[in-house]
Amino acid sequence: MRVAARPLAHISARSWTIPLFLCPSLASSAYAVNSPTNRHARANQPRTRRLHVETARGPEKQIFQASPGPHALPWSCPGCGAFTQIVDPKEAGFYTTTRKSVKAYIANQTGREATERLQDNETYTSAVKNVDGALLKELGLDDVSGSGNDSRQLAEPPKPICNRCHDLLHHHSGFPIVHPTLQSIQGMFSESPYKHNHVYHVLDAADFPLSLIPSLQRHLDLLPQRSPNRRSKTGKYHHGRKAEMSFIITRSDLLAPKKEQVDALMPYLLQVLRDALGESGKDVRLGNVRCVSSKRGWWTKQLKEDIWNRGGGGWMVGKVNVGKSNLFQNVFPKGRGEDVNMRPLRQAGFTQGHEGEKTTMQTVSEPHDFITPEVSYQLRQSLHDEANVEEDHSLYDNSLLPPAQAETAFPVMPVISSLPGTTASPIRLPFGGGKGELIDLPGLSRGSLEEHVKDERKLELVMQHRLSPEQQVLKMGQSLLLGGLIRITPTMPDTVVLAYPFVPVNVHVTSTEKAIAIHTQKQATGLPTITKEGAGEKMASAGLFELRWDVTKQRAGPLTSPTAIGLKSSVLPFVILSTDILIEGCGWVELVTQVRKRDLEQASGPYADKAFPMVEVFSPYGKHVGVRRPMNAWLLGGSKSVPRKKRTVRPRRSMKGVKKRLKIAKRAADSGVLLAVRLGPGAALLPKDVKRIHLDFAHRINDGNFGPRKFWRSCLPRLKYHNPAVSMTINRTLDWYGPATLTVFFAPASDSASPTASPAPTSSTSTSTAPSDYTPADRVQSVDIKHKHESQILALLMEITKAEAIVATPREEKQMRQIEEDDRKSAEDAQRSAELNEKRKREAALLDRARGEAPEASV
Repeated sequence: MRVAARPLAHISARSWTIPLFLCPSLASSAYAVNSPTNRHARANQPRTRRLHVETARGPEKQIFQASPGPHALPWSCPGCGAFTQIVDPKEAGFYTTTRKSVKAYIANQTGREATERLQDNETYTSAVKNVDGALLKELGLDDVSGSGNDSRQLAEPPKPICNRCHDLLHHHSGFPIVHPTLQSIQGMFSESPYKHNHVYHVLDAADFPLSLIPSLQRHLDLLPQRSPNRRSKTGKYHHGRKAEMSFIITRSDLLAPKKEQVDALMPYLLQVLRDALGESGKDVRLGNVRCVSSKRGWWTKQLKEDIWNRGGGGWMVGKVNVGKSNLFQNVFPKGRGEDVNMRPLRQAGFTQGHEGEKTTMQTVSEPHDFITPEVSYQLRQSLHDEANVEEDHSLYDNSLLPPAQAETAFPVMPVISSLPGTTASPIRLPFGGGKGELIDLPGLSRGSLEEHVKDERKLELVMQHRLSPEQQVLKMGQSLLLGGLIRITPTMPDTVVLAYPFVPVNVHVTSTEKAIAIHTQKQATGLPTITKEGAGEKMASAGLFELRWDVTKQRAGPLTSPTAIGLKSSVLPFVILSTDILIEGCGWVELVTQVRKRDLEQASGPYADKAFPMVEVFSPYGKHVGVRRPMNAWLLGGSKSVPRKKRTVRPRRSMKGVKKRLKIAKRAADSGVLLAVRLGPGAALLPKDVKRIHLDFAHRINDGNFGPRKFWRSCLPRLKYHNPAVSMTINRTLDWYGPATLTVFFAPASDSASPTASPAPTSSTSTSTAPSDYTPADRVQSVDIKHKHESQILALLMEITKAEAIVATPREEKQMRQIEEDDRKSAEDAQRSAELNEKRKREAALLDRARGEAPEASV
């Protein structure tokens, strides 16, 4: 190990030009940073431009004399990768030495604790050297006892993050950086120090596949995708290196609530990816696609094993906010090669001491991860000089790729935040004792949709968890607003569109005229919107999108279900069409409509193409919108029905019928049905001495029996409603030429106080006017009702019994007037509907006649 400690006077004062995304503070500041030079560089070496910055490190008395703290800071922030700077507090990589974590890190580097830990480390090393070599080899500590350079001893304590990362984690506030271009990613990848490289193209499931970079394989000179041919090569070296690519779809928990459902979506996701790749995706296998979820831990363990087994350089490439840093934290192989169990080591030393051997071992404390200031400075200088000698100065002077961090078992992971552009510079974390490293690259630009959103509402664009949207119905003349930022308007008349917005912003359905005014900010509204002031002038049409994919089999319900009717979708007279409208970085909207199959076949466009229903989407500058085949994500939610064969418990009785009957009763009371029974002809109170009323008439209405029949149907129910204690019987004979009489039975004087004191009579179907088991009344009076109107019969009954008619209250009169008004309007609507139907029939007849005459005219 070479130690290079040069005074500051020998350090060259050259300043370097670097990209903004690597160190933004130096681009906006006149502060010049010097870097240690290579003592082995040739004198006549041409002057080169340095694309990164290495802050000079040295003893306390030589560097940063005015501030004793910053010299012990890390070279770069482990959270975002930005190089350490103390110039601009508003840029990435700035450290405040008064923070608790920063002060603790500086104390570990320069304080008294470092000396104490050095003594503990020497005790640990001397104890390990006294253990049997076979046991050390079994535990993986033979190299430690021999060379004394255990990585656990040289590893630095956890590095603090910069102020920007601290604000992102604890205050959810920050500022994005300038996103790199694809050419910058190409430059970083081309200077990889590894012979075997693997690119993990990270895609976001929220707007899949809008986050795809189609030209990534061509720019990075990656191996082409394997074809379906079984003889296709599995690997190929290009310019002495082997570079492959895999597609990783992150945040798959946004697609479905269960892992099994997401796994079942893999054929669909592969087909969508083929459509997005275009011509290059038709004849490839796409066996390198994984759908993972860092939040739920779905398939992350398998991906971690793949990264460990591959080794070499692993590159996380993708656009901003696709979940690279979160995936990086879950799949990085932490703790590999450093998992040493200290219990067998202590037990072996204790056993050897009791057996009387010369070497005894005392209780050894756990090793501490620390490094002294002198060792830290020597290690950095030696690594710097060795890299310059072995790599010919290419890794530092002419590279967009920063140096790798020192390998530790559990390094500080990149910061996870919803802010676009959290990672400022590549973060390189080695693993496996030089086996490979995983590199988190800055995200490429994903679009400028957040530029049209208010600063305090930008985080609402990111979908944090899976949504369960409500069904929105878009009728003719209506539009769907998504947070005031996106507008979806159906263009086909007489078509109802069902929308299921899987977006984290507020949705609202309103008329198209009002939606246009709100979307363009020409009308003030109380709806919560997230757009900035002045963004309405930038709204433009993103195009017309067809609902062209047939989902009849999935959405026809029991008609096509194999457990129900099981019809084929081809025999149904209708077809259900759907599509998914993608919002870049936000989510998607599932659109569904049902049309008649005959109308779809008759309506054809140019080149015999079917005229599918269409919707028009409006967005800022007409961008940030895409389309894909439908996923039917709305059908994936909810509880899964249990088959009948597996049902072991009788299901609970449904209260739907009871509630329905209650609703019918309430509706009847509100609609006036009960009011019609309480009021009208026959609504009267009979005296208490009336015991029974009996009607005798023929079955048929011939020969004057129509009046008694009408009295029985219309007047007698109201009379029974107001006099439930009075018995009312009917006797209908087969002789329509016989008499028709109304008989009233009056109770004796002793029973007049209680009309229900005697037993209730039974109904009679004989020619007798009184049942045989009925007790004779005190007085019986009969009248002939044949050839009389029902009103005349009611008048005779009121005269005989001296009954009192029921008079309507003012409230009831108001209800009756309202009912009459509703009946009048209903009659007018019925007449209008009849005229409209007649008009449509005439137009249809004219069209049929014209279609029938067209062939004859052509002949």
